[in-house]
Amino acid sequence: MKFEDLKIGMKVKVVSHDGFYPEYVGKTGFISELEKCNGLDVRVSFNNGDDYDWGYSSSIELAEDVNKTSEQHLLKKKKKNMEKSLSVGAT
Repeated sequence: MKFEDLKIGMKVKVVSHDGFYPEYVGKTGFISELEKCNGLDVRVSFNNGDDYDWGYSSSIELAEDVNKTSEQHLLKKKKKNMEKSLSVGAT
């Protein structure tokens, strides 16, 4: 990811050990600090902030929030059902 696109609190996944310790590759966490000038430019916190590592922004990608995706799907389904019941009631 580009450093300019990052914001503190974003849910991200470490996809490369470039800057990050290898054991964090594949893990999901939250951006807790951004520091463009020190080389390693992004700090990702894991396990509710108890664990963290610094790495390069190019070594992370935006993580899909499974709960958010499920909620969006459920809301779309409810909206569709409401529209259907409204159209039936209008006839």
